Amino acid sequence: MESELRLSGDADKARLILGENIKNTGDNIYSSLALLDLYDGDCESALKNINIAYPDDSPMDGDLMLLKAKINMLCGKKNIAFKYYQEAIEYCSIEIRNNPEDYSLLSKLGIAHACTGNKSMVIKNGTGAVEIAASENDAMIVPERIFDLARIYCMVGENEQCIQLIEKLTAIGSPFSIHIVFLDPDFKDIRNDERIVELREEI
Repeated sequence: MESELRLSGDADKARLILGENIKNTGDNIYSSLALLDLYDGDCESALKNINIAYPDDSPMDGDLMLLKAKINMLCGKKNIAFKYYQEAIEYCSIEIRNNPEDYSLLSKLGIAHACTGNKSMVIKNGTGAVEIAASENDAMIVPERIFDLARIYCMVGENEQCIQLIEKLTAIGSPFSIHIVFLDPDFKDIRNDERIVELREEI
């Protein structure tokens, strides 16, 4: 599913692939369905699937907390969204105390803070994740953290910094796909920038 989204940006094709995986394995990947629903702008289905994937009595999971918060926010349920963002902040903060070099947790914490208005903490966590990941010298990990930082910048209204990072990811030949920018609502504010449009047209 993720490969199809990166290659073509076609959520319908990705949904078909996910359906085949479910048919072949017997698994029903509700969080993935919720993400595709979000990309399609189908709030009702996204809420239904994320609530199945991550019911309130589930063990804490940073990724699912953030996805549930994001879906609720975009579906107009701000109070519920803030509840899950706050839970994500608390969860990631505790985990980071035990794993201070975990760049993935730092990225998640930055994304969670981005929706609570704590801009200084947002940038600190996002840039910290990139710096720690850079020490790993991994061609997959570093671009992922840079993309998270670009997301964070866009979420707090720092569109120019976001665009510069998107351009950087494209220039270094990373696994990053410009298609995600045009699918993910977090990046809606930069989609009409001529530099982003040109990057898409170059594919």
